[in-house]
Amino acid sequence: MRIRLVVMFAVVLLPIGALGQMKLKVDKEKPIAGEIVTIEVDVHPGPNSTISWTKESGDGEFVGETIDQSKVSFRPKKAGDTINIACEIKTPDGDFRLRTKLVVSGQASSPPGKTLANGQIDSSASPPPSQPAVHAQVAGILALESIDYIVPSGYMGDAMSENGETAQLDPGHTSNCHSHSSCYSLEYKSGKVGWAAFAWQRVPEGSMNWGENPGADLSSGGYQSLRVWARGELSPTGGTPPKAQFKSGGNVAPKYSSSNAASYVVAGPTVELGATWKEYCLSLEGKSLKNVVSPFTVVVTKAGNPKGAVVVLDDIRFSKSPCPASQ
Repeated sequence: MRIRLVVMFAVVLLPIGALGQMKLKVDKEKPIAGEIVTIEVDVHPGPNSTISWTKESGDGEFVGETIDQSKVSFRPKKAGDTINIACEIKTPDGDFRLRTKLVVSGQASSPPGKTLANGQIDSSASPPPSQPAVHAQVAGILALESIDYIVPSGYMGDAMSENGETAQLDPGHTSNCHSHSSCYSLEYKSGKVGWAAFAWQRVPEGSMNWGENPGADLSSGGYQSLRVWARGELSPTGGTPPKAQFKSGGNVAPKYSSSNAASYVVAGPTVELGATWKEYCLSLEGKSLKNVVSPFTVVVTKAGNPKGAVVVLDDIRFSKSPCPASQ
């Protein structure tokens, strides 16, 4: 069942000073559940001013930093919810607070009830957290953003803070996306361990999931492939077109593998990314999608990108169609 969300935004400016007229800009007016919304304020932090973003109410989460950021990304989680987001700006001239109200309308998916002794269905029974609802399957396609609790949260290699964070992921990239107003951009600079990876994970609680929590059960969807559109940009320091590898499944730490092993893992070849968009496909034929902890991972290496790399990703989704024979 596809659930459409209609999101209404109301911006209230409450100045406590005289900094001037400030505005918030929201990039999507009708996101689907789990789709990232980018919110931007036309003010920049400085030596004597600060910006902070907070969620005052509702169900959803910020993706990325919220302190001293002119632009943030937020992911609403469910239909029928009201989310209030505040942007507080402090300057020597006074304090300002801007609020954005997200009213997410649409019919929420009904949880499976349990059968009572009299044969009736108890609709008050909640589904177990290990089996999240899956939304927005259309014509055999299931977008990653439409699967509950899926976020790009698994940072590895040179993307980790202890390794210098020389690889960074921007979930709100807006320049030359494939079919959305925003997409993902990965920039890699030569790091000390020689590789970096970003994994999309199912995170029902906490900040990441390496097997601590169960994955999504997509086994009834009949999916035969994982698709992603990608393109590359030359590093600011020049060099050759970037190279990247795409994976699906896996990413469960050894200490959790005995109790919560991922049901499959597929890795594609390392590919050179051109400047124009191209679709890449990972075959899932014959694979069990019973426990999908990490549906998608992108990997870049220093060996393949000696002068760095910029990789742009969009339209990551499961498909009921098998990969083309040419791939």
